[in-house]
Amino acid sequence: MPDDPKGYSGRKSFQTKDFDCALCTYEIGLNGQLYLHRREGLFEGKQDGFLNLGEYVVTKRWVEPLTTTCEIAMYDYIHSNDTEFDYHIEYDISFLNGILVEVKLLEFEARPNATRKERHEKLKVEMKERYDFVQTWRYKYIYRPYNTMTRKVLRGASKCLENLSRLINELESKLRV
Repeated sequence: MPDDPKGYSGRKSFQTKDFDCALCTYEIGLNGQLYLHRREGLFEGKQDGFLNLGEYVVTKRWVEPLTTTCEIAMYDYIHSNDTEFDYHIEYDISFLNGILVEVKLLEFEARPNATRKERHEKLKVEMKERYDFVQTWRYKYIYRPYNTMTRKVLRGASKCLENLSRLINELESKLRV
């Protein structure tokens, strides 16, 4: 932990990009052992081109101890509504044969979050006002049809102008000597 954590109480999960970037879950056990959470399963559903319409059903889970010697950077960014700060923290961790040997605090930043909280509250109010407006009869029966018609007309005009531009370019290339 940093010397002055400014309300930061620690986290149990961090991210790293130093392994195989396969969205795997790694764990450091209480004894310092590095573990990899593994799973097997099968896809249930149908494939439609690039879309998988179904779900991956896990049939087996296990935890595998690793014996790797490596150094990784792990980090986290926390939006805290309970304190006056948002936190960015980064550690450098060393493993020897899969056992934790050293943890170094690389970076700790506590940024005041009053402005972010104000913007968030303002955004919530704006979103509520927009939602309320969209639920009115005026929006449903006047503005939405008007917006839809305007969008279709202007996109159609844009496509026509694109085609006209293409035809003019083709004509120019044929007329050039």
